[in-house]
Amino acid sequence: MKIPFLDKISNQNIPEILVFSQDIASLDRIYEILSLKGFTQIKKIHKDPLDIDSNDVQARLLGVVIDAGSIGNTKEYIQICSRIFGKNIPIVILAKNDSIKICQEFLEAGIIFLNSDTQMSQIYAKIMEFEENNENRKSIKISILGTKGGVGNSFVSYQIARFIYERFLTDVICIQGADSSYNLDLLSGKNFERECFCDKDVSLFVEPKDEPCNFHHPKHAKYNFIIYDHSIQSWQKENIELALNESDTAVLVIGYELDSLRKAKEVLRLNEFLLGVNQGAKKLFVCLNTNAAKIKTSFGKGDLEGILQAPISGVIPYLDIDKATPSVLPGVKTRKAFSEFLDLLVGCSLKRKKKWF
Repeated sequence: MKIPFLDKISNQNIPEILVFSQDIASLDRIYEILSLKGFTQIKKIHKDPLDIDSNDVQARLLGVVIDAGSIGNTKEYIQICSRIFGKNIPIVILAKNDSIKICQEFLEAGIIFLNSDTQMSQIYAKIMEFEENNENRKSIKISILGTKGGVGNSFVSYQIARFIYERFLTDVICIQGADSSYNLDLLSGKNFERECFCDKDVSLFVEPKDEPCNFHHPKHAKYNFIIYDHSIQSWQKENIELALNESDTAVLVIGYELDSLRKAKEVLRLNEFLLGVNQGAKKLFVCLNTNAAKIKTSFGKGDLEGILQAPISGVIPYLDIDKATPSVLPGVKTRKAFSEFLDLLVGCSLKRKKKWF
């Protein structure tokens, strides 16, 4: 039988099926069902499915089976699957729930749902019948919006994309908007003009001037995370509203200048209005990038928050970047700041502890 989503997999790297469950008896039962169908590469992982992270994925995958026990909220499982597993991987979630609503919510997210008591025998068929559908498996879209030229928006965007890739080892693309400074090649240290697609690194894409604000480009549909870099200081309300509506999470990158603060306050008010009519970005954060330039100012973080009437969730410390080699990795303090800010953006903290010295 031909399996479409295995076409690109090397014969020398046999893919495996990951099976997650807190219940050892369920792990053994699922393993037995798959083994009887001829699967040999099956990895059983005894842990809470809500604790799945990128460390669990060490090989190419044929499929993922998650025994969730009883599900109260599908959102947590959908978010984990979106962060960790590629869109071309079939995911089967088993639970004791017998709910049409839960089944529909997973189906809309491109995830297969089966009742663990009555449908476990269907796991094999569901994996073999899987057809990649990027439209169902939603990407996590994060828009990084620079409120003024020179606030270092592209630097923040690219670093967030890099840190997401390092943390989840999944498909990530950083898209530089037609309105931003075309410097992704300098920041990444990669020589390209329009696009640079990578299997084991952050992919890069620069919007052409005649196709601005395209949030549904077919080339980007395969990515788990899409990071948009837009400079919005000259944007009208319609474009800002579009970016907010298309984003799961948005970040306003500000500096100390009043023009930057004024634009940020405008966007904060607009998103508050949009949320009132079930639109807008569900999460909107403010990031102060002190890395943009050394500026003499009497403003502190508290002063800026008073002007914005909103909290500043991230502060990127000053880093003296050599303009001749801007792709140099950030220092210890900067990495820590990005890692902590990323916890807010993706809604989960780094599992393993790191020493920042």
